[in-house]
Amino acid sequence: MLAALPAHRTVTGVTGLEQRARHVAPQKAALSGTGQNLSVTVPAQVIRVGRMIEDIRICFIGDSFVQGIGDPEYRGWVGRVLEATGQDITAFNLGIRRNTSDDVLRRCRSEVLPRTLPGADNRLVISFGSNDTVQEDGAVRVDPTRCLENLASILDECRHHSISPLVVGPPPVIDAGAEHLRRTEKLAGEMAALCRTRQIPFISTTLELAHDPVWTEEVASGDGAHPGSNGYRKLADLVLAEQWREWITQPRS
Repeated sequence: MLAALPAHRTVTGVTGLEQRARHVAPQKAALSGTGQNLSVTVPAQVIRVGRMIEDIRICFIGDSFVQGIGDPEYRGWVGRVLEATGQDITAFNLGIRRNTSDDVLRRCRSEVLPRTLPGADNRLVISFGSNDTVQEDGAVRVDPTRCLENLASILDECRHHSISPLVVGPPPVIDAGAEHLRRTEKLAGEMAALCRTRQIPFISTTLELAHDPVWTEEVASGDGAHPGSNGYRKLADLVLAEQWREWITQPRS
């Protein structure tokens, strides 16, 4: 039996782009605010779950794709996934532009742990790699082996602190060319393999978006790397179509 969801919800955010679901009048999703204070009103239909958890807390950590750069609606894929999930979730967007896996590992503990609560269902969505494979001064910014080590370290920390992780693979940077796509695709495959060995859900995005006309057209009309609203909707759909539903409805161990 599927649990009934409230008729409508809102997501609000403060400090670190915190997002919190509460009851409000239903209306089209919208966002207002800048910098530290954001407010998003969302409909509550979508993923219906067989359980309701009193306090699910999710940190989304990664790069500019996590941050949602380029989206004129300021929701990115993270906001759209939360909108579609329709649960009472406290969420924190910790995406930072140009961050590599080195950067994410460096700040992960200090930014994620203060946003967890004892007794809560604490979770972490990790997404990086697109910046790691960018070449600067004749070398990639982060060696693929070190990127995998960084991911493994973050997953180890999650296990140590009883945080349930999910990994979203690196989106393509269209303007970076075919060689960057090849490197990113290879890295994504290695990240997926690492996650499989640890039984951690991994959601592939690299080739799926590289071959998606909505994504590529919006990127081409923008800054060459980031899509607009429709492109982020495509990325959100990939997340929602894969292992998100099973992960979000799985009771914490």
